[in-house]
Amino acid sequence: MAKLTAMDIWREYQDGIEYQNSMSFGRKWAEYQRFINGDQWPAPTDATKNLPRPVFNICRMITTQKSSNVLNENITMQFTADELVDDSTDPKQAELIQSASDGATQFTAYSRTLWEKVEQSQLNEDAIEDASSLGTAVWHYQWNSDIVGGTGTIYIGEIDGETLDPSNIFFKNPKCQDLQKQPSIIISNDLPIAEIIELAKINKVSQENIEKISSNEEDKQGKIYEADKVEAKGNSRVTLLTRYFKKNGRVYWTKSTNSVIVQEETDLAQGSERGFRLYPIEIMVWYKRKKCIYGIGEIEGLIPNQKAINFNIGMNLLSIQETAWPKIYAKLGALNQQITNTPGEIITDNLINGSDNIKFMQPPNFSYMPGILTDKILDLTRTATGVTDVATGEKLGASISAAAIIALQNQAKVPIEAIQKRFYRSQKRIGRIWEEFFKVRYNIERSVVIKDDNNQNMPMKFKGSDYEKTNFDLKIDVGPSSQFSEGLSTSIYERLFYDAKSIDLNIFIEMLPDNAIQKQKLKRLIKEKADREQAAILKQQQEIEQAKASLSSEELAELNANPQIMQQVMQGVGGGQVGV
Repeated sequence: MAKLTAMDIWREYQDGIEYQNSMSFGRKWAEYQRFINGDQWPAPTDATKNLPRPVFNICRMITTQKSSNVLNENITMQFTADELVDDSTDPKQAELIQSASDGATQFTAYSRTLWEKVEQSQLNEDAIEDASSLGTAVWHYQWNSDIVGGTGTIYIGEIDGETLDPSNIFFKNPKCQDLQKQPSIIISNDLPIAEIIELAKINKVSQENIEKISSNEEDKQGKIYEADKVEAKGNSRVTLLTRYFKKNGRVYWTKSTNSVIVQEETDLAQGSERGFRLYPIEIMVWYKRKKCIYGIGEIEGLIPNQKAINFNIGMNLLSIQETAWPKIYAKLGALNQQITNTPGEIITDNLINGSDNIKFMQPPNFSYMPGILTDKILDLTRTATGVTDVATGEKLGASISAAAIIALQNQAKVPIEAIQKRFYRSQKRIGRIWEEFFKVRYNIERSVVIKDDNNQNMPMKFKGSDYEKTNFDLKIDVGPSSQFSEGLSTSIYERLFYDAKSIDLNIFIEMLPDNAIQKQKLKRLIKEKADREQAAILKQQQEIEQAKASLSSEELAELNANPQIMQQVMQGVGGGQVGV
């Protein structure tokens, strides 16, 4: 297959923009973002300039609540060795099984460290916010050679992650919902021209082609947000296209502008025997759209309701405004002064004859129906979207029982259960992308810091390429993290400790949430108290033995035969007295 020119890639990019425009994505996504930001009224006209414009942002309330429910559990990636036949008679098979187990342990440990390094939790928050409002979340991972680390052994390069707006990613076949089956994927970035020129120089692009890199009107075609269309003075920017595609099962990439190839087609693995088999991109949809890779968000169905609520309340405010300051009826020539809102102001009637020459026009009676209708629309909207009082925790108190918390949590999770499962599946696919980076790019041993079972830092030697031919299973472990989940867990531990006596104090403290108490300080104080008690017991035993040594054989025999006397001796030792 012949290499594509910059114009070929740009034409493919234009096809992607045309598809998004044909589906009205650009216009809709910009509108959804305005509503999320509270920009929910059209510009005032002469006829509407006095109309109050209240904003009760249910769009943000609902998307924020449902996004929080999707993200309310702590998750971790758990690698395990792929199923192997345990043949104890074959030393090579046993060695292979042990190696796979060691690799799984290392991949699991380092994935937890990498989670913090790439700030995956923040990436997930940003991505889920996009998904809930725009319908589509996109994660993108790259190898960042600017990252340098290590103390004893210096290493260069680390995985780096980012989220992408759905308006900046284009698929060769947007009807195919399986991202890994896409023939090619294009990501657009709006970058300063100086940065792109520097990249071209690093990749040894000819000076003749570098001089062709310039900004033009075509670069603005893919910009849908108002803030994206405004450029700072003297800050010339150019659209850089990153195109991923697969050839013979391996992932390649190239970078170009509208006229110049800035980076030639390059194997993403840069010569590694294994190669990348997965695009380093993950996409998640909030709700599925039939025969389209882009999804549907919450805002798409909320805008009519949001407009109705704002309009009804606005008209209520206008009615109050008109009732408080009604229009004034004045016969021609009756009024010869400017009326103000000054209390006790005297108004002079300049007409000699007639009555009611100046009077307030009678406004219509205030109707309570718009308020009732607004409450009904809001209640139905919350019910339809699953953001009820139970889901928001408005009716939950600190004294609620564990069983009630379980029932209410399960009820509240029903509307977002399918979305949450899609999120977990996305995190699993992200784990597979990380696995490929581990096996391909982590090809030099590096000393990394991981967390042990007690959440304490410990060093580990890591070289992922040692396991490039080892297959691993991967699952996403879900643990409690929300306020009610932690409260429920704590309630169970309390019953095991106080009622069932099934666990001791040390286990009880260890199982409490980290943010509940100062665990390390409490454990240290308990240990110091136990050490003091143990020392006191040893001292008492020594004093008893010394007291026994001072007794005659007859006294000692009587002492051993009479437990009451032994008890008196022990009390005497405790009180500073020795004797029988």
